[in-house]
Amino acid sequence: GLNGVPPEEVLRAAAIAEQKSEHPLAALILQSSPRAPREESHTFQAHPGAGVVATSVWGGTVLPAGAGEAPAGSTVPPGKETKAGSTYIVGTRRLLEEQGIPVSAEAIVVLEQLDAAGQTSLLVAKDGAILGVIGARDRVRPEAAAVLAELRAIGISPVALLTGDRAAVARVVAEQLPVTEVHAELLPAQKAEWVANAKTVAFVGDGVNDAPALARAAVGIAIGSGTDVAAEAGDIVMMGEPLKALPLLVRLSRETVRIIRQNIIVFAFGVNFVGIVLTGWLWPLLAPSPYWYEKAPLVGVLYHQLGSLLVLLNSMRLLAFERTATSPTLVRIRDSAKAAGSWFDAFRIDDLLHGIVHRRKSIASAAFAIVLFAWLSTAFAQVNVDEVGIVQRFGAVTADLEPGLHVRWPWPIETVTRVRPREIRSVEVGFRERSGGSTVPPNAGLSWSSSHSEGVSRLTDEAVMITGDGDLVEILATVRYRISEPRKFLFAVSDPDAIIRSATESVLRELVASQRFLELLTIRRAGLEEESLVRLERRLAEVAPEGLGVALDGFTLHDLHPPPEVVSSYHAVARAIQERDRMVNEAEADAMRMRRRADEEADRVVRRAFSEANRLTEDAKALRDAFQAWHRVLTELAPEEEAAFLAEREKRIKAGENAATVDAEMASRKQKALAERRFFIESRLATRAVVEVFRQRDKILIDVGDLPGRRQLFFLDPDLLKLPPGFGPKPGEP
Repeated sequence: GLNGVPPEEVLRAAAIAEQKSEHPLAALILQSSPRAPREESHTFQAHPGAGVVATSVWGGTVLPAGAGEAPAGSTVPPGKETKAGSTYIVGTRRLLEEQGIPVSAEAIVVLEQLDAAGQTSLLVAKDGAILGVIGARDRVRPEAAAVLAELRAIGISPVALLTGDRAAVARVVAEQLPVTEVHAELLPAQKAEWVANAKTVAFVGDGVNDAPALARAAVGIAIGSGTDVAAEAGDIVMMGEPLKALPLLVRLSRETVRIIRQNIIVFAFGVNFVGIVLTGWLWPLLAPSPYWYEKAPLVGVLYHQLGSLLVLLNSMRLLAFERTATSPTLVRIRDSAKAAGSWFDAFRIDDLLHGIVHRRKSIASAAFAIVLFAWLSTAFAQVNVDEVGIVQRFGAVTADLEPGLHVRWPWPIETVTRVRPREIRSVEVGFRERSGGSTVPPNAGLSWSSSHSEGVSRLTDEAVMITGDGDLVEILATVRYRISEPRKFLFAVSDPDAIIRSATESVLRELVASQRFLELLTIRRAGLEEESLVRLERRLAEVAPEGLGVALDGFTLHDLHPPPEVVSSYHAVARAIQERDRMVNEAEADAMRMRRRADEEADRVVRRAFSEANRLTEDAKALRDAFQAWHRVLTELAPEEEAAFLAEREKRIKAGENAATVDAEMASRKQKALAERRFFIESRLATRAVVEVFRQRDKILIDVGDLPGRRQLFFLDPDLLKLPPGFGPKPGEP
């Protein structure tokens, strides 16, 4: 402390200011404070790389006399409004000067002494007065020097120390570590800038001030025991003894990159290229048979999966990276291998025989125990889920076993025969499946014109049968069945398949002999399958009254065709029949088209006649109506004109004129008006007729050139001869 302030008071003031700080020095100060802070921080402001500024208020703690501003022995209840406390500043000389607090000469002397000792110095001020100076020295981790030396040995260089402490402190730390560069008095932003300029950098840090640099580094390695902010900013968080694992992390990273390159170059390109050449180009050339030729896609799939497995196994080598020297299992295996090698080096045949003779009783006992164990192991019988076990004791059937593990008498006392009741079995008639060939599927509907030699071996004695009309056919069929009674199936007859095959052949020969050849090849094929199954069930009941222990599942006629020698002739006949049918169909189609065209033409003529008749009728009606209209116009006055004449007659009679005289004059005027109208209308009709005649014909005009006078010819539309409204005589006027 300075100016007589006790050291405990300096630590207590620093602890009050650092209560909300996450810096490692804050935790150290709080841990070193002799007693808990008696004031609570009200406002807190951190200055990264410089220190903190906090304003406190009184809490609820009893203070001794003279310890602060509160009265001696008084208690301030927590949670209530209190007066403002003191302002505390803990930090560097630069922070205090920025806050306007002068640093005394005594404080400067203490700072210089701490700097010379390589300690980090923090000035503690309260309400503008410096209480004292706190010195803290960084303790280098015990493994740090060895870890840095190992990193430099594997090629990690340069190794730089970035710190916010003063240069003297940084030099003291650097003297204990094999670093190549030291950068002191750096603010957090300056650390981040240095890391960004260096580009490819792995930065190790644990404090709040290291978070920006951890975020900017190519690889940020945070120490798990540091602050949460640093752990969030880092790419990797090291727990436990964090520095000790750094060299292993570097070596493991390099090994991971090397294995990734191996997987890409060797497996992704090399192995796949070899697979393409082998399965795509060479396999079709080297395949010994069509069967293996068809397996090329399957071989390609298996080869691809093998390549994927190799990639996985190559990557799994990382699981054993640098563990061979420390793994107890690997150590035991290595020691066992060394012991085995030493034994083989010292092995001698005569020593072995000598040892056997001397230990014959032990060896015989061991051999007897092994034989006895093997014999007793035959007492266990495993019956799978889809199986039924039949137990025989000295040849006699004694029990049926359900799925599961059973313990019976060992062999040869009891034997267990396992069968699968739900399994579909098949019996071939007329052919046998070739070894390695493709099997005939249950519902394969082959025709007599298809290929018959792939995957099957034909048996002519079974396949060739005679029809009712004396022709020969070849039949390939399959009978499917399930085991319904395992005991009967296993022990009632010696060969159930042979009995089923013989009965099926007999039934087919009977049915084929009762049918015509062409019907069998065409319409009777489906019915032959159904009838064969029904008759086969009856035949098996006759052959084995006690039953075979089987249940028929179905009957499939795979192939029904003429013998191969006459297949070509039947092809020619079939083509001729097809040609005949085609010609008949074409002739019928032509006849149908001609009939349809004739019907269409007749209908068109009738419709045209009806249309012409309707047109002529309508034209006649139009001419009739027009004639009647003209006749009425020529012989009768319009109603308006009649009304005008009648009104004039009444007027004149009322005026005193003689009615007979008026009627005679009116009749004369009517006749005159009708005569003028007839003249005008007939002239107009004549003119229109001339116009129509001239419109439809060529016109020849003959002009006599020696006649005197001027000649003009006008062609006018009759509609132009109509008088404009308002011109001409009014009705009733001459």
